[in-house]
Amino acid sequence: MAIFGHMFHKNAVLRNPNGQWYVSYEEYDKTYYPDMVQGPCYLLSSKAVKAILIEAKNHKHITVDDAFYTGIVAEAAEITVIDANKNFGYRNPLDEGDQKCDENGRPFLFSIADKDGEIKNIPDGYNEQLKKLKALKCLK
Repeated sequence: MAIFGHMFHKNAVLRNPNGQWYVSYEEYDKTYYPDMVQGPCYLLSSKAVKAILIEAKNHKHITVDDAFYTGIVAEAAEITVIDANKNFGYRNPLDEGDQKCDENGRPFLFSIADKDGEIKNIPDGYNEQLKKLKALKCLK
């Protein structure tokens, strides 16, 4: 069983009570989350989805949903987290030009995140970014 996505390793649990992603020691008592994936897109096998749904019942839910499901629960369910950062652009990498590609000339990147509104806040932003994603060229 596996989760494939933009992996975060040794991501600190945020303890500032005024922060958006605050988690108290009562909710989760460790300093770091287990390896996890986060972002708008990640892939899971159907067996992994089922295992997460079954295992989640055994844990107190925290508001940081990616950390909960793809980190804490996935670790308890013995699901492998696969680092695919080259495929999942956490910030918008399309403005950086050409991309790295596989040996067949296919760009690795297939998912991007609109972290700070740089896509949704411009007219026709999503369509423009989709055109860029489809037109990716490989680094020479």
